[in-house]
Amino acid sequence: MNSEVIKRLIEIGYKQWQDEPDNEVLWESTTNKIFNELSQDLQSTLDYIDSCTAKELFYVSQVFEELSEHFKSQRLIDCVERNITRFDNPELQEQLKMELKYMKMYL
Repeated sequence: MNSEVIKRLIEIGYKQWQDEPDNEVLWESTTNKIFNELSQDLQSTLDYIDSCTAKELFYVSQVFEELSEHFKSQRLIDCVERNITRFDNPELQEQLKMELKYMKMYL
């Protein structure tokens, strides 16, 4: 997993969303690429989640359910749970709580 690639994908996705907020094809393409990076290695993914910025965490949370299905790991769920309160951002906290609910279905 390459965190620099993920950062670039997030920036590309954010710009695309600003330019074409209704273009779901662009959004899906970007999130698929993020998933492909994060799905390579569980430990690298956990390390990334534990150290990324709030903006990065918000964007990568869009693929947490798919990652949970892919890894089927309690460690991933534990990682997301501990990151819910890492940032004082109610919107991010709600996003992570919602993702967590769906992630637990894959254990």
